[in-house]
Parts: sequence; C-alpha cells; structure tokens
Amino acid sequence: MPLNKTNKRTRQIEPEQNFKSKVGRPQDSVWEHFIKTPLSTAGHFAAECLYCEKKWTRGRPQELQVHLAKDCLNVDEETRREYIQKILQLYNDDDTEDNKRFRIEQLNITDFWDVDQNSVEPLSKQKQEAIDQCLLKAFVCCGTPFAVVENPFFVDLIRKLQPGYKLPSREKLAGIMLIHAVVRIEDQVNSILGKATNLTLGLDGWTNPSGHSIYNFIIMTHDRREFLYRLRDLSIIKHTAQNLASEIEDVLQKIGPDKFAAVVTDNAANCALARSIISEKYPFIVNTRCIAHCVNLITKDVLGKFLSIFLNYFINLLNILVINN
Repeated sequence: MPLNKTNKRTRQIEPEQNFKSKVGRPQDSVWEHFIKTPLSTAGHFAAECLYCEKKWTRGRPQELQVHLAKDCLNVDEETRREYIQKILQLYNDDDTEDNKRFRIEQLNITDFWDVDQNSVEPLSKQKQEAIDQCLLKAFVCCGTPFAVVENPFFVDLIRKLQPGYKLPSREKLAGIMLIHAVVRIEDQVNSILGKATNLTLGLDGWTNPSGHSIYNFIIMTHDRREFLYRLRDLSIIKHTAQNLASEIEDVLQKIGPDKFAAVVTDNAANCALARSIISEKYPFIVNTRCIAHCVNLITKDVLGKFLSIFLNYFINLLNILVINN
C-alpha cells in the first residue's frame, strides 16, 4: 500500500474515534481500505479508495465492499477474496435443503396465492430473499426494464399473488441486488475456470451508440462452454497492438497462462500483432485467426461481386427494353 495513502488514512482516524465516542456505533471494517472525510451529516463520510483513488461523495459500506470485491483493479488478491466471501456469506443459505425445496415449490404459482387478503403475515427473511433472487433473474433474463418493479399494475399483481412479499425498489433491484448477483456469478465462473485446462481466449471490439470503444474477452473451455470474462471500455487509450497485448496478458495472468491453449481474434492489424506478441511470450499459446470472421469476409466479397454483376445485368436489360420501346 502506498505510504502517502497510509498517511492520509492515519489523519482520518481521530475524527472516526470522536464519532464513536459520541454515538457508540462501530464503523464497518471496510473503511480500513478507504480514506474517510466527515460530511456535515453526523456518521456519514466521503470515501476514497486507498488502492485506485476512486472517490465517492458519500461512502456506503455495501458499495465499498462491492468495489473491493469486483471493481478495484489495484487491490491485492487476498483483500479481494475477503470481500467476495463477505458478499457470498449473505447468500450462504441458498443451498440448504429447505431452500432447495422452496425453489422447487415456488414454480407452482398457487404457492404464492393468499386467499385472505386481510390476514397477511410477513415472510421469513429466507423466503423474502429467495423470491428476491427469482425476481432479479426474471427481470435480467427476460430483459425487463427495472422500472417495471414500481409499476402500480405490477405491484398489484405481486400483492395478489403474495401479499406478504415486499417488493424491492427499482434502485435496490438494479443496484445492490444486481451487483451482489454479479459478484456471486463471477466467483462461480472463476471457480470453474480454476479447474479447467485447454482454454481459449477470444477478443473482439466494437463501438457502442455512445461512441465508446468496448472490448470483450470471452473464455471458452474444451467442452465448448463460453464465459464473458471481461468487458473493458478502452476509449481513453490508443488501440495499439502493445496495449491490446497488455490487456490480453492481464486476463491470462488472472486465470493462469498455463491454462490457455490459444488466443483468437479477427485479423485487424493491431489484433493480429497483439496475438503475435502473446505467442512469442507464451510459445505454448497458439496464435489463431477467427475462422468465423474469415467466412464472413469471404461471404461479403462473393455476395458483393454477385450483386454487382446482377445489378449491371438488370440495368442493361432495362436499357434494351427502353430502346426497343
């Protein structure tokens, strides 16, 4: 950890101790990794990450935990794993026998039907969280806008099905619930990749409607399973072969270079050279051009020439008909 960051954090310890003495409420241990700046509201702090210097106008422990577990690029692996485990512990009961039975039973819509609307009993925390996860999966997998969760007709439907269930707000559904789900899924993916061999790393880039240059890194296993491992916005850097090779190598190092058998990209000059750089450094990784991209280019060329010939023939035929008439 940089010395200057440690010094900054040390200067924040005294206000924290004063706050504890007045209120007596202990601070979350996640604050040990952030510079705290007291706000005008008692007990609230602005935050700055000690590793990557990202700032929050108001730091919330849940958001700071997610940052360390998922988003911070400079945090050490031990700290990252610590906060991944903290988030996973929130959902450790998901695989109990009772919850497995609930997940099976909840497929029957009648299990959520409460005939007597006047005798509503609150759900257990376990059941509330299980329905939360089902709701999140339905919204994400069906591409449903998160704002629908606050639509009065949707709220009325859920109340009729299960009056004891408390719907999350749009902010919670699209915020901490979604991010926690991402952390859990990423942990599962890393566990699978950690046991796999003969992996292939695929790389491709495109420009989104906002003009940002987005690159995806997809890892394929020997049994043809595909995982979207990383999405990177590379708009602020030049897309040189060296920079792309650096991004590729970062992914290789995260998983373990010895687990990879090939790197695949299209044949853009910078991508082709980036593949060559990786293959030179790791001779056991095969430099592979994307066959699907080759087929696509060949098809476009063939159809383009065919279409040109057809249009010329059709125009000549029209000219003959016009002259004859």
